[in-house]
Amino acid sequence: YLTPSEYGVIAMLALLSMVAQPVFSLGLSAALGPSYFEAIDIHMKSKAIWSGFAIHIISASMLVLLGWSFPEFLGRLVRLPAEYSQLVSLSLTGTALTILVTVFMQRVQFEKQAKLYVKITVITALVAILISIYTVVFLGWGVAGMVYGQLAGNLITFLSFMAVGMRATVPSFNSTMVKELLSLGLPLVPSFAFLFILMHSNKYFLEWYAGLDAVGIYSIGFNLGMAISILTAGIATAWYPFFMKYM
Repeated sequence: YLTPSEYGVIAMLALLSMVAQPVFSLGLSAALGPSYFEAIDIHMKSKAIWSGFAIHIISASMLVLLGWSFPEFLGRLVRLPAEYSQLVSLSLTGTALTILVTVFMQRVQFEKQAKLYVKITVITALVAILISIYTVVFLGWGVAGMVYGQLAGNLITFLSFMAVGMRATVPSFNSTMVKELLSLGLPLVPSFAFLFILMHSNKYFLEWYAGLDAVGIYSIGFNLGMAISILTAGIATAWYPFFMKYM
């Protein structure tokens, strides 16, 4: 249902999002942990969560504004034709939702609510897959259907984790906490951004020399390899404690 070039478009949109996300996250994914665990009660923990969310509201809004104001320019940065400018805007909107949900996802992880985390992420992934199948297979929207499916998954993930966060915390804001989070997170932004560039810039050069078709074929193989590596890493992680216990 999708051509190799359409897979290439998806890969280049992902490349743009992977660079934008660490930049506009402002390093808070790494900065929130120390502030959260230094808090002595639920009120201080809530201030860490909601202060981080307030920062992300501003940065995510800026990303959405850029995505819808200069989609053609941003598309050219990853060598996408102007016809895909709307998909650039939609993709960056999904990235903004991913940024916004970060603090609430981390709170669930910090509290060791593994079952809840898995439940929400599995359900939202299945919804995104079903929407993508419907839009691509039955509606024939092509690559746009994939983008809409991803955006729907991002939206449901955001709403789900935010609902959990609102029940478990007290919305509050602390300017001192904001300064602390930014002082910890901002110095990490360049390293995060360049890490993603090092990992995924090969797609950019591949498109430059061989076109979107080649990128699409490469991205399928790359994603399959990543899935296998994640699966084997999970098995190895689960097996290691038993090995240490009985050896």
